[in-house]
Amino acid sequence: NDCHEHVLQDIAAVSQGSIVAPDHEYPSSLEFRLTATSDGQATTPARKIYPKTVVLTFKTRPSALHLVVYGVSQKAPFTQTVIQNSKVTISASTPQTLQGFTYVFSRWSDGGAQTHTITASISTSTYTAFFSR
Repeated sequence: NDCHEHVLQDIAAVSQGSIVAPDHEYPSSLEFRLTATSDGQATTPARKIYPKTVVLTFKTRPSALHLVVYGVSQKAPFTQTVIQNSKVTISASTPQTLQGFTYVFSRWSDGGAQTHTITASISTSTYTAFFSR
C-alpha cells in the first residue's frame, strides 16, 4: 500500500544504456519500460527486476532493549530484511529502562557510533548494541 514510483531516467533514441540503482528500503524493485515504435505503432513492454536481499540480525546486551532501524524502534532481538549493499541507519536509544534498571548505550559490536550507517553486506550479519548500568 506504500507503493510509489521514482522515475530514474528517460532516454530517447538509444540502443543501449545503463543506470545506477537508487539506494532504497526493502521491499522495492526496478521496472524497465522500453517503448519501440515501428510504422507508427508503439508498444511498451515492462520488466520488473527484484534486488538481492540479506537478513540482518539486531541484538542488545542486555537483551530486550530497543534499537532503531530505518527510523522504527523495535525491541531486540529482531531481524530485518534489507537490499544487499544498501545503506541502513541504525541507532541505540539511550538511556533505556528495563526491569527497573536504567541502561546507557556503551558501544556497537561493529565499533560504530550510537547512530551510524552500515552497508548491508552480501552475507547475513549481526549487530549488537552493548549497554551498561
